[in-house]
Amino acid sequence: MRTEAHAFDEFEAEDTFLHWTVIAVVVDSNMVGLLPAGLAVAADLDMAAEQVCNHLPAHSQAVGLCYLVATPSTLEQDPSSGHLITVPRLTWVNRVWQDRGGWVLGEWVPAPSGLRGFDPARCRSDDAGSRAPATQAASASCMEVV
Repeated sequence: MRTEAHAFDEFEAEDTFLHWTVIAVVVDSNMVGLLPAGLAVAADLDMAAEQVCNHLPAHSQAVGLCYLVATPSTLEQDPSSGHLITVPRLTWVNRVWQDRGGWVLGEWVPAPSGLRGFDPARCRSDDAGSRAPATQAASASCMEVV
């Protein structure tokens, strides 16, 4: 039987283990705020996104555009210490909206600067009640172009 120590001895630096952290935010012309859905961490992006959507309020009173923000990370072995460390990767956003059946996901769009890239001044409050964004550009309408 293997022990944990043996498993770590055989761990190679190039091995990585990807996981996703997903949160929900609302963006309007003045601020970026968290929606009351908590966060989900999973190896599968769709699973994590679905969990967050399942915990969003059925009838959100949020004024602004709602997004999921997903950050992939990998667990890697630090070459100098041998400890496992979390290494964040490129952040992705997805415009979500409410439909009769609940929350609906749009397309995942890269967000190179993460949450810092949300520019509330670029969001138009009159879009808050709109249906699905027609394009990726609309999905990223509040994102700073980097």
